[in-house]
Amino acid sequence: MKFLPLIVAAFCLSNGSASADLFGSLFHRGPEIDTTGLGQIVAVSQPQPVGPTYAVPPAPGGGAYIPHYAPQPIQPIGLYGKVKYKDFDNIHPCGVKQIVAVLDPCQPPPDPCADCPQQPAIVFVEVCIPPGPCPDLKVTKNGRKIELDYGEYEVEIRTKRDYVEVDYDD
Repeated sequence: MKFLPLIVAAFCLSNGSASADLFGSLFHRGPEIDTTGLGQIVAVSQPQPVGPTYAVPPAPGGGAYIPHYAPQPIQPIGLYGKVKYKDFDNIHPCGVKQIVAVLDPCQPPPDPCADCPQQPAIVFVEVCIPPGPCPDLKVTKNGRKIELDYGEYEVEIRTKRDYVEVDYDD
């Protein structure tokens, strides 16, 4: 019965709605890795709230409340070791390091007799991309070739037989 006033207060602050969102942000689940697609730049951390979380009424002028988060270190990701880089002289001078998900070159070929198709395995590769807006992304050869086109600069990532090749073009 000690926690009943706290639960009632939380229910009142949330205007009677489900309090899962109110209490859900109090418990940090840790970093999550988004591996939804090939060539997609990977998000590796999520902000962690500072202190307890309270429901705040909307601002009178129709503005939104923006919570403040403490900086959180990025969790390390295991990068694939067999990567060949070509044409370092074509990297953008102010390039930014990014981690990209690509097909695993050591994955065995799919079994045509299997009942259900196996999910493709992915590995993470670090590339250096130009700063600025998102690129034109082109995935060909069943995901074995990824092109990130930034206009004047381009990064081609190819999955070969037992390694990944990253080629910079300008």
